[in-house]
Amino acid sequence: MFAATSDGIVVTDLQGCIVEVNPAYCALTGYSREALLGQNPRLLKSNRHDAEFYRRMWQALLQEGRWQGEIWNRRRNGELFVRWLTIDQVRDERGSPTHYVGVLSQLCAARRKDADVERTLHVDPLTGLPNGLLLRDRLRQAMVLGRRSGHKVALLHLDLDGFRPINERYGHPFGDRLLVAVAERLRTGLRATDTAARAGGDEFLFLLPEAGAASDAGLVARKLLDLLAEPFRIEAGREVRLSASIGIVLHPDDAEDVDELLAHAEAAMQRAKGAGRNRYHFYSRSLQARASQEMEIEAELRRALEQEEFLLYYQPQVDARRGQLTGVEALVRWNHPRQGILPPGRFIKIAEDTGLIAPLGEWVLRTACRQARRWRDQGLPPFRLAVNLAAVQFDDLRLVDRVAGWLIESGVDPRQFEVEITEGSAMRSPERTVERLMELKAIGVRVAIDDFGTGYSSLGYLRRFPVDTLKVDRTFLRNVPDDEENATLCAAVISLARTLGMSVIAEGVETAAQVEFLRERECDELQGFLFGRPMPPDELARTARTRTTLLPDGLPPARSRTPARQRRGSMPPRATPARTTPPGVSSRRKER
Repeated sequence: MFAATSDGIVVTDLQGCIVEVNPAYCALTGYSREALLGQNPRLLKSNRHDAEFYRRMWQALLQEGRWQGEIWNRRRNGELFVRWLTIDQVRDERGSPTHYVGVLSQLCAARRKDADVERTLHVDPLTGLPNGLLLRDRLRQAMVLGRRSGHKVALLHLDLDGFRPINERYGHPFGDRLLVAVAERLRTGLRATDTAARAGGDEFLFLLPEAGAASDAGLVARKLLDLLAEPFRIEAGREVRLSASIGIVLHPDDAEDVDELLAHAEAAMQRAKGAGRNRYHFYSRSLQARASQEMEIEAELRRALEQEEFLLYYQPQVDARRGQLTGVEALVRWNHPRQGILPPGRFIKIAEDTGLIAPLGEWVLRTACRQARRWRDQGLPPFRLAVNLAAVQFDDLRLVDRVAGWLIESGVDPRQFEVEITEGSAMRSPERTVERLMELKAIGVRVAIDDFGTGYSSLGYLRRFPVDTLKVDRTFLRNVPDDEENATLCAAVISLARTLGMSVIAEGVETAAQVEFLRERECDELQGFLFGRPMPPDELARTARTRTTLLPDGLPPARSRTPARQRRGSMPPRATPARTTPPGVSSRRKER
């Protein structure tokens, strides 16, 4: 009967030391019989009851020999459970107490309903995983046990890379099914004592109560990334690939408080995402200092937007043969009240992470359009104005209307306005990119792909993008022509652009040897310090008025060649829907 009953039974001596348990008790608690013998039932303590609760329990046992009531306990894996507990004294033939026997039984229907309500408060309804509230409770308990045993406790914060575009492309029902599949797969990478929880959205938390060492947590993180590497097949004929960024924090090394651990784990995750995604990163004190600095910069950025502390500088783009000014690229600067002029590398990433890139991008578009109008009013010859679009601006359904409005307001010819989008931004959601670029082309704006070759573009999508210009990234020009590998890559990009009927601009040109190399490959335009650094609008205006060529001394114009458009005459013309209005763009991530 002891072995067969479905109620969990535990027998202790008078000091509370467990001397026997039945199989049901082991199944209920998650501990083996061998692990329980010699332990005290407080091993299951949930911390849901205060000291007064246990005082009354022992008072009843000592005075009446029995206690019964509802009790919350904790399984070996950290999960909470509630049962009706009855404890009785066991006496010998002389009536002297020798043992206690406790029976854990199911609650009645009313109590079960209360327990179900409790469960909804602690379990994520979509994935069935513990939610953030329950994770915090288990983390708190693990920290207490870790202090006693000397074990390290590891907390991992995982954020899926690129989940939002998938959700937008296939719909929220598909996204929900994908999250369920992700949760099921990630759960297989943990031990029985570990906890996986959904923090919300596409973020998950993993608690390793007995991490042992930092390397153990790193191994688990690597395993989770490997699990995600396999494609997900949620629907027939639809395959999705995911990656993730993981932050790792250790107790007691990195924090003594639950809130601090959670915050530090998220900071480490953001560092992993910023380092290129699909990786994990351990929290460090330097990371904490950096996070504090970024929070300060975020507050200053908000103030700077309100007080219009930003400036636009413009870098010349020149004809590769004769060095004549053909266009300029607008690049944002921050006129910081204490630190002076700051390049975009000091603040753009933070603006992107905090969502401030959207209002900053709008300011850049609007300001660039107005500056183009001022140059025209000053009598400068027409040249192209290129402005960068941030990836988040493509999420704005009113982007094209805004750009058109600013162009109309400033009287700028849309054909002299070019928007640049990085390759990585374009490939974040290719279908949406095609749609948005077609809308921009419809109002007459030119389109350029920036940083080409540095990301993960598909040539099939590149052919579908309505692109006028391909920009060769500066990394391909490094040490050209002496670096044969870079020279080959650079030549290949130029050849590809010509084949697709696009004009080509090479960025980061700094030497006469690079100019000759690019001329030989029939690159159309050049941009770099050799022709001018980014400069304020008045300086750009003086340069445009006083210099017929921006070629440096000693570098003569090249012999004439077949114009780019005639050279590409064999290509069918790109369809540009008829409609007249204009476009815009946002700030740039890397400093020119």
